[in-house]
Amino acid sequence: MAKFNENNELNTPQGDKVTLRGGGRHDAGSSSKSAPQDPTYFDPLPGHRQTRMADCWYAAMKMVLQGKYGEEYKPSGETVTKARGLPLLGKKLSFGSREGLQIMEDNGFVGVGHKIVPEDSGSIGNLLDRHGPFIVMGSFDLLSLGHAVVVVGVDHPSQQICVQDPAKKNAAPEWLPLDYLKNTHRSSGSDNIDVNSAIALSA
Repeated sequence: MAKFNENNELNTPQGDKVTLRGGGRHDAGSSSKSAPQDPTYFDPLPGHRQTRMADCWYAAMKMVLQGKYGEEYKPSGETVTKARGLPLLGKKLSFGSREGLQIMEDNGFVGVGHKIVPEDSGSIGNLLDRHGPFIVMGSFDLLSLGHAVVVVGVDHPSQQICVQDPAKKNAAPEWLPLDYLKNTHRSSGSDNIDVNSAIALSA
């Protein structure tokens, strides 16, 4: 888990210096965001921006794998290669699909969406404590077509989560309101988050 030094500075794995001043987080290339001084849980990952359209799932999995096992790791397997599609245009992927489930199995991920209660920061904290950073898929993009981001932190007092978005520069950590997770994909005909709309490395 990341810790800030006495100057409230943190050097993230991707080399960005994050500084907390008066409750705000300031990092290179982004506007300041309201952030907790002492997050309940904060474990930033190596940032990877997606290199193809519809390739957010691959970049998100790569961040989680490298955070756990080291920079030489990336999603692997024949199904990954097929799912990424053409060089400049990946293929939209649902982790609940046959392809998605195979990719999860090949790379050690399990579905954890059923453990998320969007309005309960405690459920997020429990998930982070058990599995570490996890991926959520939902309507997080401007067109609401479906997008994957990584949750790397939570703060109970301020009711915020920290995400790394592979569509943004360096996929740098960003603190957002807890209700951001309300956009996570639900099971068909249900208000419950689909089990495979959030995935994490097996505990």
